[in-house]
Amino acid sequence: MLFAAALAYYLFFVYLPSSRAKAIPAGSAEFSFIDVGQGDAALIRTPEGCLVIDTGPRDSADRLVAYLKNEGIKKIDMLFISHADEDHIGGASALLGSFGVGAVYVPDINSGAPNFLLMKEAAHARGADVREATAGTSFSLGGMSVGVISPFLPLPEDENEGSLVMLLTLGTVRALFTGDLGTAGESLLLERYRLPDGSAGGRPLSDGSRTGFPRCDILKVGHHGSATSTSRLFAEAVSPSFAVISCGKNNRFGHPHAGTLLVLRAVGAGILRTDRDGTVVLTTDGHTVAVKSPAAAETAAAGCEGICHMPGISTPGLRRRSRRELRSCS
Repeated sequence: MLFAAALAYYLFFVYLPSSRAKAIPAGSAEFSFIDVGQGDAALIRTPEGCLVIDTGPRDSADRLVAYLKNEGIKKIDMLFISHADEDHIGGASALLGSFGVGAVYVPDINSGAPNFLLMKEAAHARGADVREATAGTSFSLGGMSVGVISPFLPLPEDENEGSLVMLLTLGTVRALFTGDLGTAGESLLLERYRLPDGSAGGRPLSDGSRTGFPRCDILKVGHHGSATSTSRLFAEAVSPSFAVISCGKNNRFGHPHAGTLLVLRAVGAGILRTDRDGTVVLTTDGHTVAVKSPAAAETAAAGCEGICHMPGISTPGLRRRSRRELRSCS
């Protein structure tokens, strides 16, 4: 009898993590880059609510739903789909069927892509509006601002280049999500933020230009770290402290590409990967960024993939590493 009572107490109050939402401290946010195999899915939480950016492939939908339930998520305030590729939108129908969703935002409301039409049908069945978001659209989630900085109208023919690019800001910390944006889309963004010749403002880039592009603490690397994204100039402009690559282990595309890793290391980014580190969780108080997920924290503490001691970055067990040590981790 006593054992049964103790077991019931454990199951109800301790074991069931999905019954209660995790508390996010006031003024803070948590970024979870969820391991959905070869695809993208991210959960961003503040004390006031949450949003999801992309939903991974259909064959990982159960994994995505289980993760959110385990985190105690009951409702998703905003769901953003960067574009209609299956590895970004495939889990949307399952997500919409499992959680209340305030609204779904997409770059092209008139897309005829089969994956998009399936998602749209699921959204309407659950009473969730599907709305278009392009450059200049902005939202807020408590103290966090959520801005769409690309695509521009008219939309490009290439869906990857028309990906939603989102800039999330809390305090002085910024996170950039780029979908599958390629180098052409990156160049267009850089041109928009290019400062006039002779300007004393902004930051210099290696091509001699100056940019007003906001420096970002967190970068969700474009197109799973492929060779067609993350140009040297774009990486210089973003200048991320942490670069997160979402890709599947031993994927057939060879993601992440060695050249992309070299570019990210060259700009001093600490590289975290879902294929190696599993789900990557970063937290911020609006001033600093900390690695929370155990495997990613081990990567950070090891000083590999270009992570070194940087102001505003908290990584358990991190010590200063020499350039020779960092190269030896590659």
